[in-house]
Amino acid sequence: MNPAAHSLLRSALRARRREFTRLTGWSLAQAVPALLSGRLVARAVFRPEPPPDRGTQ
Repeated sequence: MNPAAHSLLRSALRARRREFTRLTGWSLAQAVPALLSGRLVARAVFRPEPPPDRGTQ
């Protein structure tokens, strides 16, 4: 990002810190269920194979 755009973005976010914080919190609240359900599905689908049973020795 070029320095002028970075400076403009920082000043805009600094002026609206409360709104930015609320938006960030809302985004996290929306993302967490999708992340957790995706991890659960991935864990169920990509479960490693159990080691072969070698019997008793």
